[in-house]
Amino acid sequence: MATPNLTFIGPDARDIVYIESSQGFPTPIFAVTTAKHSKPSLSVYRIHPSGHQKPFFTSSTSSLTGTSTVNLIDHHNLIKIKASWESLQLRREFDGPMGKLSWFPSGLGNDQKLKDKTGEVLANFKTKVDSGSGKEPRLEILVSCDDYLVDVIVATGLTVYRGTVKEGEQIETASEIIASVLGG
Repeated sequence: MATPNLTFIGPDARDIVYIESSQGFPTPIFAVTTAKHSKPSLSVYRIHPSGHQKPFFTSSTSSLTGTSTVNLIDHHNLIKIKASWESLQLRREFDGPMGKLSWFPSGLGNDQKLKDKTGEVLANFKTKVDSGSGKEPRLEILVSCDDYLVDVIVATGLTVYRGTVKEGEQIETASEIIASVLGG
């Protein structure tokens, strides 16, 4: 297994994402806000050492097409993440700085892997969250990359993560409704 070049932890219960130092110490780097009924549905801010927050990216997802639009504010760039099915497996594709990139389900739960067009794994998003135990999601970037690619990976990773969590909540709610209708 590859050693991560960069590791981000979170969002935690306070909706903060941390960057982990090489010694394993977390430093707050992003603040995440979500909106259930307005757009953008996800807004993320960089946390500067002074505590000041600066807009990093926003994203929203079309309920009709499943396409997410990520606005990387610093880079004045829009990224369209399109959902598609390959071998009955959902993937989320977008054009990145190195061509076509895709987030694929990996393992159990909502874990995801980001692959390039050759199949090389660029990042892992491990989502096994055990609330309150310090086991927040982890985004591990496995390759050397410039600041722009780091921003693309973080923004698309958090967008895909938010989408998979939302889909899971919708499935859980639908299951509860079906169970109550069937008397379960």
